[in-house]
Amino acid sequence: MFMRTCLSEYHPCECYHTLNEVIWRLTSLLPKLVGVNKVLSLGGKIWSTRKALRRAVWHEQDHTEHIRKLIA
Repeated sequence: MFMRTCLSEYHPCECYHTLNEVIWRLTSLLPKLVGVNKVLSLGGKIWSTRKALRRAVWHEQDHTEHIRKLIA
């Protein structure tokens, strides 16, 4: 949904800029997560720091590939 909205409202290069901003925010947060062993239940799902990181990386890859397909 994010990518469809982004591509309908902005030039694809702006979508990459937005995606890069999200990546920057994630990488600035990573040092704060070192040694955190917290597990939370959110929305009926169990979330560990590791799971959240894996999901963030997966989303980055998924959104980047979606942009590539839409502008090809």
